[in-house]
Amino acid sequence: MYKPHLAPLIFFIFTSSFAIEISFMLLAAPKKRPEFQRSLRDLNEVLKYNSDNVHLRLLMLKGCQCDFPEFDNALKNFNNNYPHLQVQQFVVTGDEKQRDYNQNFVNEMYQAIDYLYKRPDWVKPAKLKKHYLINGYYYAMAKYLFQETKTDLFIYLEDDQTYDHELIKKLVEYYSSTNFDDYCFEKVTPYTYAKIPPQPNTSYLTRQWGHYGLVRTRKQMAEFFRMMKFQRYFESGDALSGDFCKVIKKNYFVMNLSRHFGKDKRIPK
Repeated sequence: MYKPHLAPLIFFIFTSSFAIEISFMLLAAPKKRPEFQRSLRDLNEVLKYNSDNVHLRLLMLKGCQCDFPEFDNALKNFNNNYPHLQVQQFVVTGDEKQRDYNQNFVNEMYQAIDYLYKRPDWVKPAKLKKHYLINGYYYAMAKYLFQETKTDLFIYLEDDQTYDHELIKKLVEYYSSTNFDDYCFEKVTPYTYAKIPPQPNTSYLTRQWGHYGLVRTRKQMAEFFRMMKFQRYFESGDALSGDFCKVIKKNYFVMNLSRHFGKDKRIPK
């Protein structure tokens, strides 16, 4: 069971009311390449956005129990140099052996299903556990923000993305001119190996892989949590969201404002 422990939160007093509240959920872990450092270079610029009508929150989670100085330095930087940004570290505690992805029957179930459908990539227990770990972290962050804040837009960020420096400005413009609730969910980061869509693309897509750049409104998040009451094991940034969209017969709303480079041979300059 997830038992989030939250680091002390500093509250800032604003004199004007906010038209929209945006919460970013950033999950990061050490990599062999300096991917997080490259991602931060853009994110530092994105989060400089400051408007009386937009309240920004950044929830950061370290995806390991390890030394990760780049994460610690980033957290310190955002706390010290972004007074308009509400920054918080999210820490998941509890017995790791009791988490869903560590239960033996889950591996057995997937091995049986994947054998029948000849999908060997999912038969590997280590890869399966990695996905469940990531899914569980994002689920815990989203649940906390949904219950404890008045967030209007929830945005999932991974540690290997580049960003349009005007991401927030453009996202707010889309949000103001489009009823996001008419869609299943939104993406600011198109699938890396798909044809880059026009801005925006609202047609059915085969899949929008990954948590990176996934956006949900408060209404969409409520629908997501209702769905998750009946299924704890299949939530991911891709499969469940995509299949759920087909079931409810709603399209995605895809904006080309970010890129996932984790599988690229070279880190973007």
